[in-house]
Amino acid sequence: MKKIISILESKLIRVAIVLVVALAVTTVLFFLNSESPAEKKRKQLTAHLEVLGKEFYTELFYKQLLSSKSKEEALDFLKKHEKIGINASIDNLSRTASDENKVKIKEFNYNGKDCDRETTKVYVYPKSPYGQDDYTIKTELKCGFEDDVKKS
Repeated sequence: MKKIISILESKLIRVAIVLVVALAVTTVLFFLNSESPAEKKRKQLTAHLEVLGKEFYTELFYKQLLSSKSKEEALDFLKKHEKIGINASIDNLSRTASDENKVKIKEFNYNGKDCDRETTKVYVYPKSPYGQDDYTIKTELKCGFEDDVKKS
């Protein structure tokens, strides 16, 4: 009888140890995968800036370029900017954005402070064959959360 009790106790101890280890691993994984508020805000603003950049390039810049230059001149211009990009700050974007996107521009703040309107930018890089939708976008945010993202 004592032997059975000691076997049961040792099995219960093993099960308890396995459960504690599993709980600890789960907790560590949860905290490693959770994002800080600063990182969430950075991702949200990056997505907004990409939408604004797309609107700026496809609905304004590209159309104006084609209407003001010959097709050959426009293609030459886009080729020259393939590596250096065409940039627009939030300040510039706020003047040309649709009403819907002007609402998004108002969200460019963090911890009660507005993002820098001159250095928060979108860069549009035209790419071959240089059609209206042939580009890549990169963003640069200066909103004060950069240090908070690095700390976490």
